[in-house]
Amino acid sequence: MLEKIRRNYIFLYIMLSGFFYFLINFKYLFSLTDANDPLQYIIPSLYPENGFEFIDRILLWLWLRLISNLPIPLEYVSGIATLLVTTFTLMLSLWYLNKKVNIIASSIFLLLYVFSPAILEISSYTYPMQLFTLILLFVSICIDLLSNNKIKFFIIGFFLVFLLFTKIQAYSFVIFIAFYLYYISSKRDFFRNLRYLIFGSICAFLLILSIIIYLDGYIVLKNMILNYLNEMFQVQYKGRAAGGFPPFFLYLIEPSALLAFIGLLLGTIKKEFFKIKLISIIGLVQLVGLLFVYLVTSRGGTIIGNYIIDAYILGLISISAVFGILLCNLKKSFFLISIVSLVLTFGLLFFLSTSSENYQPGSNPIYIFKNSYYVIIGIICFVMSLLFLFFLKKDDSKVIPIIFILVLLVIFKSKSAVDSTKYFKNLGLIYHNTAKKISEINNLKGPLLILFYEEGKYINDSSKKLHSVYDTFYNRNNKIVLSNDIHSKFNTVITNNISLLNNDNIFNINNSYEDIKIRKYKGLFILNMKRKKIKKIF
Repeated sequence: MLEKIRRNYIFLYIMLSGFFYFLINFKYLFSLTDANDPLQYIIPSLYPENGFEFIDRILLWLWLRLISNLPIPLEYVSGIATLLVTTFTLMLSLWYLNKKVNIIASSIFLLLYVFSPAILEISSYTYPMQLFTLILLFVSICIDLLSNNKIKFFIIGFFLVFLLFTKIQAYSFVIFIAFYLYYISSKRDFFRNLRYLIFGSICAFLLILSIIIYLDGYIVLKNMILNYLNEMFQVQYKGRAAGGFPPFFLYLIEPSALLAFIGLLLGTIKKEFFKIKLISIIGLVQLVGLLFVYLVTSRGGTIIGNYIIDAYILGLISISAVFGILLCNLKKSFFLISIVSLVLTFGLLFFLSTSSENYQPGSNPIYIFKNSYYVIIGIICFVMSLLFLFFLKKDDSKVIPIIFILVLLVIFKSKSAVDSTKYFKNLGLIYHNTAKKISEINNLKGPLLILFYEEGKYINDSSKKLHSVYDTFYNRNNKIVLSNDIHSKFNTVITNNISLLNNDNIFNINNSYEDIKIRKYKGLFILNMKRKKIKKIF
């Protein structure tokens, strides 16, 4: 009876966590499709007739296409698809930690996951790495929990192909699986396990091919492959081509990132934490694999937070398990701790989401140095982590207060996670708000030229972004023909800055047009005009 009550409580705890995480993110932190990375994934998902240029991210394409069939506005598709993935990742992690360790480990993970800037900021901002991480987490749990090698290696092979078609970083997991297969298989079982792995891979590969051919046809698939091999692969390989190596060491002053790294190390090398050894090893393999990519390709540039999200989350699972194991003597307080964690996490997330007005990226540790408060927290966390590792060898009783201090430091820095999420939210919001206004304007005559000014941005770049957002989500059934640039023909111009029209570098409106009529709508200027006719000499 007590066991049944406990299972029902755990189920309710996980469901409530997923529900509140999704609800608060959707209501206050939701990112409409930004005209950068997310837009390049959502356009071919909404209009798939020309295929998809990223073969190594094809599963993201199929996932977005699936969600696009839901009865939701087009501009919400990518955000909803990504928020579902990050919510499922949270719920799956909570379930796994409770099964492997205890509810305290799940409660600690809830706090760390929600208030880690690199995770929260992209909770609904579409990258391939969120889906990649969910699949990696699922297959890692299957490897850990399944005892039947036939089923295990079939699942490994099946989802290994899914990973390879979600992000190229799966290559390091392929290497791990090769060593894992050799390590756990006897001479007699090796080829049998390999056979099931290959069979699972073939099934997944044929499934993906069949879906694409069924939906789009063989020609589209062929063109996608040729385009990727001839052009896109080289573009991806070069990346930013900035040279050098990003300053990853700066993550040592980001509390949640530091704890994640410590969790991977402890889970791998300490016998006391063997329960999460496999998850920790996979996280380390993924982290080393990413560093190797940077080393070989010399991509350089600044730190890109979403690239390490797989190792990051596996690390948070590991450190939460470590804390849960060390706090296992607090059995009488399990229920109380879990309730406090749930209420504190989502109460604080709600408060910060509704009150914070500071928008600043937070996953890149470089931004921490712009705030002395966060620098102090980072330094204290680093020192406390060293004390934690020191007393872990000497006296476990002294470790317990340090654990609570480390978790509190993440909470003290929680505002940076929300600020960073609002920064990502606002990246595309101005374009969607403006595009929506354009869609409300009556009697628009094409071709339409959009000139948009955003402070600190090039006019051409801002105009192209607004052009793309409007045409993708708000120009229903291509009702209005759009003009690509100032050198094309257009009968209507819409701008948010009338002074742009007097800039000779853009175009000389007086010399080229006649019968100009100007009206204003919600801060936008709409110019209807006729191009002057050129008189024939002969």
